[in-house]
Amino acid sequence: MSTGYRYAYDREANALYIYIRAAAPVWQREYTEEIVLDFDERDNLVGIEVLDPGGADLRAIVEDYNLDPHLLNVLDKLRNLMPEALKELSLA
Repeated sequence: MSTGYRYAYDREANALYIYIRAAAPVWQREYTEEIVLDFDERDNLVGIEVLDPGGADLRAIVEDYNLDPHLLNVLDKLRNLMPEALKELSLA
């Protein structure tokens, strides 16, 4: 299932945010030291914050939360863009 996630990259913080659903997060869970997951009131994953995205591995998250595996390909492409990234990237 392809959903067209949105991505925002903060160059100063070297952090990538992946918007999974258009919902406001109400709680977070630290998945690893580099990855924080945001959830809505129904415990649906709504976003992923990735600190130091150059080395983060999201394969388990994609599998655990039944996300579009295309997300991993996009992340690889974003890693190449990050040094030159604008504040916000919108990709589908």
